[in-house]
Amino acid sequence: MKDYPRIKRLSTLGIVHHQNFDYEFNSFRTDFVGEGGAGKSMISDLLQLVCVGTKAFHSPTKGTGPRKPHTMVLRTEGKGTDMGYAFINIEKDENQYLVIGIYLESSGTSNMFIIQDGNNFDTDTQLIPFSKLLGVEDFQKNNIIFPINELKEHIQNNLNLTCESWERTANYHKILFKNNILPIDLSLNSKTLDNYAKIIQAFSRESLDVSKSHSLQSFLFGDDKEQELIKKFYETVEELQEDTRQFESNLEEIESLTIKQTQLSNLLDLKTIEKDAQILYLKSSYKYYINQIFINSNKLQTLLNDYYCSLQSLPLLKENVYEKIAWTEKELENTEPKWEEAIKVKNELDTKVSKRKKFFLWMQAFNCSQEELIEKLNKYHKSKDTINKIRELEEILKSENILTAFKSNEYKEKNIVNQIDKQLEKLARDLELKNKLKALNNIDDKNSLAHWALNLPSKLDLNQEAIIRKYQNEGVKIEYPDDSSKRYIPSPEALLNNIVIYKNEDQAFWLNLNGVIEFFSTDFSPIFDTQDKSKIKEYFEKETTSILSDIKSLEKEIKEKTILKNVFENLENPDGYLKAWNTQTDLEDQLETHEMYEVSQEDFFEYSSLYSQTSIEEDFKQSKAVYSQLNTNRNHLITLENNLTRDYENFFTLQTNQEIESIKNNHGFAFEENFDKKHFFSSILNAEDYYKEFKKIYLQEKSKYNTTEDIIKLDKRIVELTSNKNEIYSQNIDALKDAPDSSEELTQQIIEELKNNYDLTKNNYNLEYNLLVRQHLKNNVNRFENTGDFQSLCEEILPSEILNDITILEKEVIEKIGKYLTDINLKNRRLNSRKLQKLAVIVEEVSNEVSDQRNDIRLINNFLNSGDKEITGGHIVSVEDFSEDSFSSGWMNAFTDSITKDFELGLDDSLFESEKGISNDLERFPSLKEKLLEAFYRSGGSRNLKPKIEELLNPKSYYNVKFSIKTSQGKKNDGSTSQAYAAIALLCIAKLSLLNKQSKNKFIESIRFIAIDEAEGLGSNFDMLYKIAQANDYQLLSLSINPNKIDIEKQNIYLLHNSREDEKINYDPIPIFGSTFNNL
Repeated sequence: MKDYPRIKRLSTLGIVHHQNFDYEFNSFRTDFVGEGGAGKSMISDLLQLVCVGTKAFHSPTKGTGPRKPHTMVLRTEGKGTDMGYAFINIEKDENQYLVIGIYLESSGTSNMFIIQDGNNFDTDTQLIPFSKLLGVEDFQKNNIIFPINELKEHIQNNLNLTCESWERTANYHKILFKNNILPIDLSLNSKTLDNYAKIIQAFSRESLDVSKSHSLQSFLFGDDKEQELIKKFYETVEELQEDTRQFESNLEEIESLTIKQTQLSNLLDLKTIEKDAQILYLKSSYKYYINQIFINSNKLQTLLNDYYCSLQSLPLLKENVYEKIAWTEKELENTEPKWEEAIKVKNELDTKVSKRKKFFLWMQAFNCSQEELIEKLNKYHKSKDTINKIRELEEILKSENILTAFKSNEYKEKNIVNQIDKQLEKLARDLELKNKLKALNNIDDKNSLAHWALNLPSKLDLNQEAIIRKYQNEGVKIEYPDDSSKRYIPSPEALLNNIVIYKNEDQAFWLNLNGVIEFFSTDFSPIFDTQDKSKIKEYFEKETTSILSDIKSLEKEIKEKTILKNVFENLENPDGYLKAWNTQTDLEDQLETHEMYEVSQEDFFEYSSLYSQTSIEEDFKQSKAVYSQLNTNRNHLITLENNLTRDYENFFTLQTNQEIESIKNNHGFAFEENFDKKHFFSSILNAEDYYKEFKKIYLQEKSKYNTTEDIIKLDKRIVELTSNKNEIYSQNIDALKDAPDSSEELTQQIIEELKNNYDLTKNNYNLEYNLLVRQHLKNNVNRFENTGDFQSLCEEILPSEILNDITILEKEVIEKIGKYLTDINLKNRRLNSRKLQKLAVIVEEVSNEVSDQRNDIRLINNFLNSGDKEITGGHIVSVEDFSEDSFSSGWMNAFTDSITKDFELGLDDSLFESEKGISNDLERFPSLKEKLLEAFYRSGGSRNLKPKIEELLNPKSYYNVKFSIKTSQGKKNDGSTSQAYAAIALLCIAKLSLLNKQSKNKFIESIRFIAIDEAEGLGSNFDMLYKIAQANDYQLLSLSINPNKIDIEKQNIYLLHNSREDEKINYDPIPIFGSTFNNL
């Protein structure tokens, strides 16, 4: 019987195979019996879930897929999310219970929960048990499962108990450990949780990796201690970080102080050179600015004088322009009538001269005299009507495209329209005949006589062909005609085979047609006198082509004649036009074109008369000279008026400029107001070109007025020069106050050279200064860079102790630095001792942990080798440690012994400093990491090894461990499946038995259980585990197909039956408690 606490009841609700059951646990052994798939192994999985939660859960059951917590929830068809519970009643004492469990949802959500009689669920609380067992009926209502939040209210309201849940397991596990329900605090880390889960899984036949040393070490001891030691080391590193920084800083300061003196001395020399260059530049610049102010002030006075003169001259000039415009207008009034008369006379004579010249050109063109030219024009006008008719008719015929088709010799010069009509009538008859012939020669017409004759098997004689030809040409066919007035021959063979000749003639005959005598000609070349049908067809095709060509020619001629008829019908006198056309061969001379013929006879005779007047050219020359003089004078007056009017309208408007007035007053300038008008206008009154002189004076005076910008700029320049002078003066008043006059002529170039020299020396100083700032004040560059503050730089980069009572850069500072360095070395030795003390403590703790773990391995091995732990076949389980392939732990003892000896010689600056060994050796290594690694090497570790800090601090680095099954003779044996299972189960029990070392009682109070799957296959190994469980305060769960090794008094049995209707549903389990088994 297991002591309290123990599992009293396992309840399952909404779980696959375990949908609504309460399983009562025996205080020692409970069996679950049933066929495969009845849910036996799920009992172990549910207990694992309640203890560890979903994160570390892993089912040892091998199925078609991994068993995940959410897949254990029984699903309802058509429902979104289903839920289920697995919980156990923990009996803390007789009839005193606590409930712990897990809430699962099919969506993957899960919560751990605890039910107690109290309300406090802090991690250090003591849970208060209650007296009533809880079951599945308390977690549902009307067969509806409560969600976790509703369950809390239900428990509170109906059972007066308190339920609390957690999504994360940390607080849940802390409370269970604090209340002696679980033997291990699973909240420490994930490795502890995983290892505990593996123990439960291993009991249920989950394979545990015991083949690798590091996996077995991690399982037995977890990673807590090594993490603790590593954490402690790095916390010490952090704690001593300031000491390390100070140590390194001291070493750097020793090296840098000596360099700084030389650098500062060189910097001071550069500063002196810069100061001398500055004084020279300031004195020269001061004199230069005074001289420039004087020169520019004189320029300003000149510009102001011109400006104020223009204020008086420009209004007077505008007034003079106004008077000149009035004079010009009056002169134009007198000149205009004379100019108009002169241009009139000139233009009239110009026209006459042009006409006279044109008549002369006509004489030259026709190469004749004046009289002959007159006779030629008269003759032209007589034939003009005839010529016009010819040209008009020619143009019409060309436009109608029938000029070449018109043959005037075909017509008489009377009634030409009637003649054309007669031609059209004849052409129409000829076209009609040709169309008939075209139809008659159509041998493709099946109803024609030609087609009938062509298809005869025999040839025709001359008389038969004469009959066919005549009726074919007359359009007689073999079909019934639409026109009843026409004839047709329905059976040509009847006609041809019964020819009755009335009378024969030369190349003809008369045919008797039942009393009707009809003439037929035989004057033709026969074509049907052969049976070669291709020749007959060729004949008809040639005839047809000739007829078509004739038709086309006739149609074209009809079209042309029709157009010609329309042309003449539209003429007023058609016959007159035809007559004129026929006479054109006699008028070839008159048909030429010339501009003379376009001139009227009246104008022509005027041209002839003017040609006879020889004085016209001289009169025109004189009129042109008079006009030219008047026009030149007039244009000059107009141009002058326009220019002066434009300039007057756009005359510059004077505006009062207060800024100029202020400048004048600021400089104390005064100007005369009396203006000499006579002198001002003397040049313009005597000028040959008034406008040119006016423009010159106007632009000149305007330019004087427009010097306002120059005046303002010059004033600003004087202000700027004055400001520069004052600025230079303010830079060193003492040096410039009584500065002697220099005979040297100063220019801007000289000042710039002096300034460049000063800038160069200043730049040299600043470059060196900034170099020292960036070298020594990296974190404060912005504050000092480019300031050039020598005093502040010294105060900043030298220790304050050195500058307390010594002038900067004096020789005594070196002695002060030496003493300062001695103090730094002493500080470093103290810092080194402090680090080594702390390092020795950590190394000793690692060494102790190595010893503890190896001792625990020996205790586990002793436990496994005790008499009651033998597995089938007389085999025993062995766990042994060994040192191969690991670091030697001896270096840690050697290091701590050496440190102890060094510390016994004194910690401060003792007389025995030189006798210290490892302390002095490690002093030059600043960081704790470097000291640890070097301590490893100097205390026996091989320098061929390159261990990491974490490896040196890990106790598992100093030994390996192996797990094996051995025969009674000590030989290694891999063992059977049941033997391997029994061996791993023993190892798990041994692992948990280590916890008993911390308990004053025989066992730590907690629930403990072993769930043995497939128990009946273990054979005698089951008996061994049975005894071990009994001896070590475990509850035993046996999971098998058939009842296994029944002990009625100490055993509960549940028979599980899978439902035939639904494979995920079980029938109600059949419980067998105690002696009731004998009654079955």
